[in-house]
Amino acid sequence: MDDEISSTSGATEATAPSARADDVGAAGPVGRSAFRRNASLTAWRDKVLMGAESALKERERDARDDEIARLQAKVGEITMANELLYAKIDKLEGGRPLARRRSKK
Repeated sequence: MDDEISSTSGATEATAPSARADDVGAAGPVGRSAFRRNASLTAWRDKVLMGAESALKERERDARDDEIARLQAKVGEITMANELLYAKIDKLEGGRPLARRRSKK
């Protein structure tokens, strides 16, 4: 009976280390290839971002850009004039929403 227990436990001990060695061996290359793949994706992403950044910096200004800047300045001036006019209207009306009218009798 002791022989059966020792032979069974010996078989379990013998298979356990080899199973662990196989798992580690199988996971090793997979882990390295995943790391290489992530590294190449990261390098590719960095190249794309650098290329896009340089393309945006190298863009030449043209007549459209000057016209857009001029029109944005004009919109700013008109907005400021409107705000000043609204402030003046509020001051003249004394905070009333509508001017008072005399009743017709």
